[in-house]
Amino acid sequence: MLSDAKPQVFHDFLTRLCAADYLFGLAWHGTLDIPSQTESKQHHFTAVVSDQFDIQSIRNEIATFRQEQDLATSESTLTILNQKSAARFFMLHPELAERIESYGWQSRLGWLGMIRSAGEQRSLNGWMGQQLIQISTDLLKPPRQLDRLNALTGSQLKDTSDDPIKIYAQSLASQTFGSLGADTEKSEIPPFNFPAPVAIYRKLSHIVLVTHEPAETLSNWNHEAFNSYAEQFEATGAEVCTPEQLLTVAQQYGGLDVRLRRYHHIWGERLLDSLSFSQRELLTNAAENSARLQIEWIGRSLFRDLPDPSKDRLLIHDLQNQLLNIRLQNEILGGLNILPKGKPESNLPDKALPIEDRLKIIIDLFDWWGDFYFAHSRASQN
Repeated sequence: MLSDAKPQVFHDFLTRLCAADYLFGLAWHGTLDIPSQTESKQHHFTAVVSDQFDIQSIRNEIATFRQEQDLATSESTLTILNQKSAARFFMLHPELAERIESYGWQSRLGWLGMIRSAGEQRSLNGWMGQQLIQISTDLLKPPRQLDRLNALTGSQLKDTSDDPIKIYAQSLASQTFGSLGADTEKSEIPPFNFPAPVAIYRKLSHIVLVTHEPAETLSNWNHEAFNSYAEQFEATGAEVCTPEQLLTVAQQYGGLDVRLRRYHHIWGERLLDSLSFSQRELLTNAAENSARLQIEWIGRSLFRDLPDPSKDRLLIHDLQNQLLNIRLQNEILGGLNILPKGKPESNLPDKALPIEDRLKIIIDLFDWWGDFYFAHSRASQN
């Protein structure tokens, strides 16, 4: 549990601001995805308010409070969510809920445990594999980013030695992500030279290097064998993983990415060709995506700055683009006969409407799509 006073400051402020409509708060150190028992420079607070409370009504107060608490210039976050949206998000992200229970601060004990027990039940191995893939990307950035690794392992590493890669290798080994499948034929020469290569994929803008020696690949990243590719990888992003790790994470979280061909095979074994996904797995991935976009764009972005007409027009543009992405995902899944076409009661708001009214419609649309995806993902489990 957090021992510092900041969560209570947030809680008291929001209790006064939301009066009887305020429900409770959750807070943690570490990163957004990995609450940690190790105190860090990042502090994340989520306020869960009643479904009847108009979160747009407190934008000015929240933005002012963020500035007063120096959140506006730090990597810390303050998120405001209605109870239904928060419950939906944590049911779809039980690993985060469990870590907040273990390492975070809650003003109302028991709620997260109840939500988590009603949510997704899946292997922690897949979540760990996903975090370690993201950590590999962090370790390839100059300078190396250690926040996620420190939060996951409870370490306080600094980028002064080889210790970060050693800790990463130990964490990877503890998850038994070993070798899987035969080695690539010797006659096939990969376009990039890295230790024990198995396959290379491109996932959107990221290059994915699949290897039997991930730690050695990270250690040799600036080796002359990478030539000009090192800068390219650092600019666009690269992920390093073992074959089993790739398959475990893709099976649990990447069904849509694989099915919608967001992975492009470049070289080596076609590992992902062996995977198949149930309708339930695909719909759960779609629901997770919708819930994540709602928490990022409504729960956080809406409260980042003081209300300002010029900034709000840009914010509305960005919010509508995200809603279009959610709708496009629905159309693609409909074309694959995985999900029926969603028909929200409202369309994107007319530009002639006042900004406050446009934001109200957008907030409601995010919530409608969240309900739509979540309901279909739950129905597919029956």
